[in-house]
Amino acid sequence: MQLRNAPRLVPATRWGLSSLLLWALAGASALGQPGREPQGGQRERQCRVDYEISARLEDAGGRLEGRERVRWSNRSADHVDTVELHLYLNAFANTASTHLAASGGVLRGLRIEDGWGWMRLTAASRIEAGGAQDLFGTLSYASHPDGSSEDRTVAVLRLSRPVAPGEVLELDLAWESQLPRVRRRTGVKGDFMLVAQWFPKLGVYESGRGWNCKPFFTNTEFFSDYGTYRVTLDLPASYEGRVGGGGVQVQSLRRPDERLIVAFESPSPADKRTYDETARERVVHDFTWTADTDTLVVRETFRWSDWAEAYTDEVARVRAALGVEPTGRDVDVTLLIQPEHAEQAERHFRATSAALFFYGLWFGAYPYEHITVVDPAWGAGAAGGMEYPTLFTCGTSMFTRPDSGSPEGVTVHECGHQFWYGLVGNDEVEHSWLDEGFNSFTDSEVMQLVYGPSRASTRYASLPMPGAGFAGEPGGGALADALALRRLRLPLLGTVELLRDSGFVDWWQEQPYLAACAQISHPRMEDRVGYLRSPSSDAIDTPGWRYVDRESYRNNSYPRTATALRTLKGLVGEAAFLRGMRHFALSWRYAHPEPDDFFAAFQAGDGLDADLSWYFQQLFRSTDTANWSVWAENRKVDAPFGMFPGEDGRYELRERPRDGLLDRIGAASRPRDAQPDVPRDARTRDLAEVVVRRHAPIALPLAVRVTFDNGEVHEETWTREEQLERAWKRWEFEGRGRVVSAELDPGRLLPIDSDLSDNRWLERKPEWVGARYGERAFGQWVHRLAWYAGLGG
Repeated sequence: MQLRNAPRLVPATRWGLSSLLLWALAGASALGQPGREPQGGQRERQCRVDYEISARLEDAGGRLEGRERVRWSNRSADHVDTVELHLYLNAFANTASTHLAASGGVLRGLRIEDGWGWMRLTAASRIEAGGAQDLFGTLSYASHPDGSSEDRTVAVLRLSRPVAPGEVLELDLAWESQLPRVRRRTGVKGDFMLVAQWFPKLGVYESGRGWNCKPFFTNTEFFSDYGTYRVTLDLPASYEGRVGGGGVQVQSLRRPDERLIVAFESPSPADKRTYDETARERVVHDFTWTADTDTLVVRETFRWSDWAEAYTDEVARVRAALGVEPTGRDVDVTLLIQPEHAEQAERHFRATSAALFFYGLWFGAYPYEHITVVDPAWGAGAAGGMEYPTLFTCGTSMFTRPDSGSPEGVTVHECGHQFWYGLVGNDEVEHSWLDEGFNSFTDSEVMQLVYGPSRASTRYASLPMPGAGFAGEPGGGALADALALRRLRLPLLGTVELLRDSGFVDWWQEQPYLAACAQISHPRMEDRVGYLRSPSSDAIDTPGWRYVDRESYRNNSYPRTATALRTLKGLVGEAAFLRGMRHFALSWRYAHPEPDDFFAAFQAGDGLDADLSWYFQQLFRSTDTANWSVWAENRKVDAPFGMFPGEDGRYELRERPRDGLLDRIGAASRPRDAQPDVPRDARTRDLAEVVVRRHAPIALPLAVRVTFDNGEVHEETWTREEQLERAWKRWEFEGRGRVVSAELDPGRLLPIDSDLSDNRWLERKPEWVGARYGERAFGQWVHRLAWYAGLGG
């Protein structure tokens, strides 16, 4: 690691005192300045867009008609002669769309054959002082080299007069749409609807680059400019009191014709009258709404002071790292929860509060007065687990246990997106990891602090039962299907379904799963487990639609990034990591950072005189992995023997120690007056050898701890420079006793290591562990095979 005028990482679980003092002094000027602007004027070149939207929902079927007035402020340095708009709902219009073509027409495991969704512009004009200029005749659709030529998710309007830098473009758009059946993020299911990405939305114009308005790819999410929203909805009166949306509701009027007029403003009028802690105007970059005739409405208030009093140690840690007193605001929380989940309302509220408190404590307070939490209806699970400004969706099921991590995990994660994506508005299409990975890292920290480890459960007869199986089905795949009489794969006939899925059959076949054991998962370690599923298929910093497959997209966007960040935290220390992350979060609030902006902002704010560019390049822009191992050996060696000079300079003989059978036979034949043998124990020494190796390209400062049988501990750091020079290092310890253990990274600071099984050497190994696990797994297989052999299968 190339640290300029800075101490190296010590091999324990914390920085040494001198290191903390020196690095704190080096970074003192960065503390207490959370809102410093990024260099180069990137923020000033980012445009703004404000919407006034009115829409009418017909009584059934999810049909919408809408009109919107758009004010786009050109803050770029360019004269802009086109407007590009997202028509996201066309992703669900047919199987030729970019979204469905890439997924093979399958969403959430179901082939799409009905429930289509679509959107079309019906009018478009430019509003100027001299009147309206019709733009509808210029309408065309943009294609993308990596998308379908028949995709209609990006519309283009051409302007007869370019929009000059600093000028405001005002558009009047009319449209109609059909909401799809809920299968991914948006749509209807019965009387429930989550209406997201539902209106023609401007892309993001980037100075010197043009419009960033990509089609709706299968894996990717969204990107839009910041501004304000005023939304008025005309709905059936049956939804009265059960409509939620971004910002706050400012109107609800039931008309005599059994229609309901509901209006929202986001941010709220009160929020727009003041500035946040960074002295900036509060803005948002999207609007989503939901309605459900069956939902229950629960209102609570998150109180910052209550959580600050409950977690005084964490508040003190943050105060010490930042040099300022962390503050936050109270937030009104509206929970829209399904009746069958009513008993989980308090759990949803607590998880939401946990995210609001800890994310705000670490990265700057949540700036809005209100947040809406949505529990999707049964059968609309595809609308769950999604984030939108000041509104997010969760997902749960009945009978979940408090220690299961559900619904807490998804609630903390999606609420956390209010910070990573909501406030720091990265391009989720190009750089999904900048919000998903940051959020995965942070939600694991929150879950560990508030809830601790979770316990796995196994669904049995559709109900969660404690524990997990020791192993999968014997043989797995086709063999397991055949044994359970589910299906046979025959050479000529193909796959033959023997027993179709049904509640009773599934219940009957699942009974062997009752042989389960407790499985405990630690949130931070879960990130590492996820990362190991695909540790090197793509670089993290890859456009979202260009990962090799969905598994690579998910791994790199979520757990691999979280693991890289947690390793960075171990590398620089907790305080420096917090300072760097907070500086990035507040510097780029309400703005569109790219990866290089994060790399620069982190180093500008961490308070360290350290060049970490090598880390960011190797961890985020390559497929390199990390792997180290340690090995040790104890042995006794003879003391040196032969002719050695004495004090007077004359050479004297030092005998070789003798205690073997041949030595005793030889001694019996020597003259009686010969020099007596030297006892072997008096002339041998303990020699312990420890060898560490680097097996992968990534080299990081690595702590090594060696423990001897007399309790003595030797600690040392294998530096990055040493690792790059040679991929191994050997230590020899003479006369210090036997080594009982040798351990790499004892503080578990570097979870990026792909194999922890060889990070510890023990003189006495617990040989029975593997055998015991194998015995129990074999027992489960026998139990299941016996079940199949009888009437069970």
